[in-house]
Amino acid sequence: MFDFISGFPISFTWPFPGNLSAYNMLFGDPMLFLGIIMLAGSVMLYRKINPKVVSIPAFILGLYLLVETYAIPALGLEPGAYFIPAFSLYLFATLSAIFSPVVYLDPKKNAYAYYFVATLLIITALIAIFIGCGGIYEHLASPP
Repeated sequence: MFDFISGFPISFTWPFPGNLSAYNMLFGDPMLFLGIIMLAGSVMLYRKINPKVVSIPAFILGLYLLVETYAIPALGLEPGAYFIPAFSLYLFATLSAIFSPVVYLDPKKNAYAYYFVATLLIITALIAIFIGCGGIYEHLASPP
């Protein structure tokens, strides 16, 4: 719910004018899309429906993230010391989403495929925590 609610205003009204408005799409759109996917999965779990089908929109999100991952270095969206963490976060999130249809494979016969995707998700989460912990101090040090 948080990703969905937060992604909506970031996509449309986040206060980056002009050339910086690309950041609205870079951050807000995937957050909104992920929020929709997680809400759908939650409703499906609540209604006792197999949530495997959410891997299909997750795959589509992965294609969207692939374009954004390419755009980070191509358009110089994250220069300097922040490039490697930002690019890595988008790269591993892209791979996690693109490989999400692995859930359609038989887990007993394809356990390593499940371990592979789980590893990608764990790496993505660790990078996100690293970026979050690194950025929170600077955000708190200079409030608006």
